[in-house]
Amino acid sequence: SLFISVKQEGLVSQPEAAELARQHNDANVLALGERMIATETAKESVRRFLSTEFEVGRHQRRVDKLSKIGESTANLGA
Repeated sequence: SLFISVKQEGLVSQPEAAELARQHNDANVLALGERMIATETAKESVRRFLSTEFEVGRHQRRVDKLSKIGESTANLGA
Protein backbone atom coordinates (compact mmCIF):
# COMPACT_ATOMS: atom_id res chain seq x y z
CA SER A 1 0.00 0.00 0.00
CA LEU A 2 1.19 3.50 -0.84
CA PHE A 3 0.73 6.37 1.61
CA ILE A 4 1.39 9.94 0.56
CA SER A 5 1.31 12.71 3.12
CA VAL A 6 -0.46 15.61 1.43
CA LYS A 7 0.60 18.95 2.79
CA GLN A 8 -0.98 21.08 0.08
CA GLU A 9 -2.49 20.01 -3.21
CA GLY A 10 -2.60 22.01 -6.42
CA LEU A 11 -5.35 21.22 -8.95
CA VAL A 12 -4.18 22.81 -12.19
CA SER A 13 -5.08 23.11 -15.85
CA GLN A 14 -2.24 25.41 -16.94
CA PRO A 15 1.54 25.37 -16.34
CA GLU A 16 1.45 28.77 -14.65
CA ALA A 17 -1.02 27.44 -12.06
CA ALA A 18 1.33 24.53 -11.30
CA GLU A 19 4.20 26.93 -10.76
CA LEU A 20 2.10 29.20 -8.54
CA ALA A 21 0.87 26.24 -6.48
CA ARG A 22 4.50 25.57 -5.52
CA GLN A 23 5.60 29.20 -5.18
CA HIS A 24 2.67 30.50 -3.17
CA ASN A 25 1.10 27.47 -1.44
CA ASP A 26 4.07 25.12 -0.97
CA ALA A 27 2.05 22.36 -2.69
CA ASN A 28 3.59 18.90 -2.59
CA VAL A 29 0.95 17.17 -4.74
CA LEU A 30 -0.07 18.12 -8.27
CA ALA A 31 -3.51 17.04 -9.52
CA LEU A 32 -4.22 17.01 -13.26
CA GLY A 33 -7.65 16.15 -14.67
CA GLU A 34 -7.21 13.78 -17.62
CA ARG A 35 -10.11 15.23 -19.60
CA MET A 36 -9.34 18.79 -18.59
CA ILE A 37 -5.77 19.21 -19.82
CA ALA A 38 -3.91 18.37 -23.04
CA THR A 39 -0.95 15.98 -22.79
CA GLU A 40 1.70 18.57 -23.66
CA THR A 41 0.18 21.09 -21.24
CA ALA A 42 0.19 18.42 -18.51
CA LYS A 43 3.87 17.63 -19.20
CA GLU A 44 4.81 21.31 -19.01
CA SER A 45 2.77 21.69 -15.82
CA VAL A 46 4.65 18.80 -14.19
CA ARG A 47 8.01 20.17 -15.35
CA ARG A 48 7.28 23.61 -13.92
CA PHE A 49 5.84 22.17 -10.67
CA LEU A 50 8.94 20.05 -10.06
CA SER A 51 11.38 22.84 -10.90
CA THR A 52 9.76 25.52 -8.74
CA GLU A 53 10.63 26.24 -5.12
CA PHE A 54 8.36 27.68 -2.43
CA GLU A 55 8.83 31.43 -1.94
CA VAL A 56 8.66 31.60 1.83
CA GLY A 57 8.26 35.33 2.58
CA ARG A 58 4.73 36.71 2.45
CA HIS A 59 3.18 33.34 1.60
CA GLN A 60 4.36 31.51 4.74
CA ARG A 61 1.63 32.97 6.96
CA ARG A 62 -1.14 31.65 4.69
CA VAL A 63 0.52 28.23 4.42
CA ASP A 64 0.79 28.05 8.22
CA LYS A 65 -2.92 28.88 8.55
CA LEU A 66 -3.87 26.19 6.03
CA SER A 67 -1.68 23.66 7.86
CA LYS A 68 -3.41 24.44 11.16
CA ILE A 69 -6.83 24.00 9.55
CA GLY A 70 -5.71 20.68 8.07
CA GLU A 71 -4.40 19.46 11.41
CA SER A 72 -7.58 20.44 13.28
CA THR A 73 -9.88 18.77 10.74
CA ALA A 74 -7.71 15.62 10.72
CA ASN A 75 -8.11 15.40 14.49
CA LEU A 76 -11.93 15.50 14.21
CA GLY A 77 -12.00 11.92 12.98
CA ALA A 78 -9.64 10.65 15.70
